[in-house]
Amino acid sequence: MDGAPADELIAAITAIASVHTEVKWVEKCFLRKIELQYYVDIHIEVDGTIMYLTRIRLKLSFCSQI
Repeated sequence: MDGAPADELIAAITAIASVHTEVKWVEKCFLRKIELQYYVDIHIEVDGTIMYLTRIRLKLSFCSQI
């Protein structure tokens, strides 16, 4: 049955995001378990002056760590 994951998993993902120096704040982190996979919707605040490619690198870094 699909449902919401444990709070420990949400806390772990938020902690991974917070480690990055580019991340100022984790606004939201939502997870949904569907069958054997988790879908992550995370909203982070970054410095608006960093370049677009740095933002893409940050996104890929999150994906590989989670």
